[in-house]
Parts: sequence; C-alpha cells; structure tokens
Amino acid sequence: MKLVQERLTLILYTYKVMKKAVVLLTFIALVPSSCIPSRVTEVKQGIRGRVLWIEGNQMPGPGRKSTEGKPVIRELFIYKVLKLSDLTRVGALFSQPNQEPILIVKTNEAGEFQANLDEGVYSILTREETGFFANSFDGSSNVMPVEVTTGNYTLVNISINYKAVY
Repeated sequence: MKLVQERLTLILYTYKVMKKAVVLLTFIALVPSSCIPSRVTEVKQGIRGRVLWIEGNQMPGPGRKSTEGKPVIRELFIYKVLKLSDLTRVGALFSQPNQEPILIVKTNEAGEFQANLDEGVYSILTREETGFFANSFDGSSNVMPVEVTTGNYTLVNISINYKAVY
C-alpha cells in the first residue's frame, strides 16, 4: 500500500511540474519578440566597416588583377584623434600611443566590425604582431581620422598593406 501511495505522489508531483512547464512555455510563445531585448544591436551612431589584409606584389600588369585583400581578425584601437607627432615609427608600424584608447573592438572572420561612439573625430589603429598600423593621414597630420556625426555611422574600410608592394 505504501508503494502505491509513493507512486501516486510521484505521478501527482510530475503532473504539477509539467503543468507549470506548459504554462511557462505558452507564456514565452505568446510574448512578442519586440519585448525580448536583442543581443545584437545595430550601431545607431559610430563606425562600422571591414579590415582587409593585402600583401605581395600589387603592381598592375597584363593578366594581373589587383587584389581586394583578405578579411582578417584584428583588434582595432580607437583613440580621440591622434596627430602624427603623437606616434613613434617602428619600421613600417608605430609603437602604442601614450594615451589610453577610447575603445578596443575586434573584427569577426569576415573582417567586419562596428562600434558605438559619441560625436567627434577619432583615430583607428590596428594592432599587429610588432606594433600598430595606420596608413591614412590628412593635411593636418591627423592619423586615420574618422568623423562620427550625431545619429549616423561612418563607414570605415581599412586595408592593412604594409607588406604590399605597389
């Protein structure tokens, strides 16, 4: 008799647990997806783009096409705009600036990245094995200057080409 009573208690407990699970699953199914926060948010303001690796002979010639480059995974160090005088050249690269980056982001396997940033002008350096890379400067000696405006994103495509020959 005690065994029958224990089994009935177990069956009743299992029924209650399953009933709660059905109620919970029904609730989850009925909640609109707009109420559930998204893990991936689009950049509303800042920068986004791609990083490509280019190396070797890039000279145009008969039967030779220039390469777009290969997507690479890199860490991008984003600073308030840097001047060329803020950097120390080490071969084809630079040593790390003396100021802290505003943000560090990493590209995915497709070389893509995005970063939310306040309005302003920024410099972007890629971290390489032996230093930091930048190959774009404006007439005021700003390093890789990128302007972010309110409510917009700026498209930034970076070609890491210090091992390429043109």
